[in-house]
Amino acid sequence: MGNDATSGKRSVSVFRRAWRIVRWPARALGVLLLLFVVWLLIPLRGSVDPIEPNERTAWWTLRDGHRIAYQKVGASSAAAQQRPAIVFLHGGPGGYVHSTAVEVIDRVGREIGVEAFLYDQIGSGLSDRLERPKDYSFERHVADLAEIVGEEIGRPVLLVGQSYGGVLASWFTAHHADLVAATVLASPGGLNPPLFDDEGRYLPEQLYPVPAHYEFRDAIDVREEMSPWSLPPRAIASMALAMVNVKLMPDREADGQLNRWATRFTKGLACDPANVPPEEGGGGFYAHIWSNWFGGLEDPRERMRRTEVPVLVVQGACDTVSYAAAYEYAALYPRGRYEFIADAGHDIWWDRPGRFVEVLAEFFSETVEGVGAGAAEEGGDAPGETGEPLERGGAALVRASGG
Repeated sequence: MGNDATSGKRSVSVFRRAWRIVRWPARALGVLLLLFVVWLLIPLRGSVDPIEPNERTAWWTLRDGHRIAYQKVGASSAAAQQRPAIVFLHGGPGGYVHSTAVEVIDRVGREIGVEAFLYDQIGSGLSDRLERPKDYSFERHVADLAEIVGEEIGRPVLLVGQSYGGVLASWFTAHHADLVAATVLASPGGLNPPLFDDEGRYLPEQLYPVPAHYEFRDAIDVREEMSPWSLPPRAIASMALAMVNVKLMPDREADGQLNRWATRFTKGLACDPANVPPEEGGGGFYAHIWSNWFGGLEDPRERMRRTEVPVLVVQGACDTVSYAAAYEYAALYPRGRYEFIADAGHDIWWDRPGRFVEVLAEFFSETVEGVGAGAAEEGGDAPGETGEPLERGGAALVRASGG
């Protein structure tokens, strides 16, 4: 009994001595953790003013009550209202309609005599934000597009999808072919799910090697700037909490951080960084996080093989997407084409706006009945001929646009 008491006293004594050794470091660590938590709660300031409406901005109200901001450009004649309309889908996810996109799509619409609509996807630009991060999804964007085309525009459309918008445009084309007259995929992101061979190699790289006559080159390396770890700790914490459907930062603050981030990595989206325009403040932080989740979606490839809609894939020499990933779209669609544009980056029109307009106007005029021919009679310029013959390569028509 006495030994037990002695042992107990020794244990208490050892604990007290250990506590005296660690108490100050433990308290210091606790203070540091408290300060870190307080730091995470301090709102962040953006470096780009939030986007503002202009004289063309209007809104569609979806069935669920959320508003989608759009701009209508292109031809404005009565005849144009009867023809298929262009619908432009911006990249991201969480991107927005930049003024440079409005300029080139307006030119395309005027040249071929059609109306053109460019809208900010839900959660970005001037469109409404959703209540919870997980309310955003790829399926939500597809459903919004179906409602916009079917109920707001009310006739078949000419889709132009850029980057993430290209993924969205392709999915919509394959699943709603009755609503699409023709589709252009500009620098589309890779198809999901990605396919790999038995050795773990990306399958499109094995199927579609880069042709020798295409001279791809690297844009400025922005991988470090694109890393989420380059963001402030509060923004990183907001990304983490968004995974469990919590918004640490309110939308306006969070969007400001995405816009600030974009000022650093967009310099890699052009062949010549001097052609990168200023950010216009329309990024959507939470839409960016969850809209890129494709888990549970079916593989669209079989539907694509059965879709007879004309599809053109356009890719620049400095694209951040691989040739194989982009060309897979052209190879799968029975009426797929591929166009390579020299001296252009991921956002093709930043480097080669004139060539981008020419390619789209020519494609839509060739493939869609009643489009293009009416432009001249309405006072617009009919799309010019390039004099460059189309070649058949693989499963798609291919052509290279020189410098």
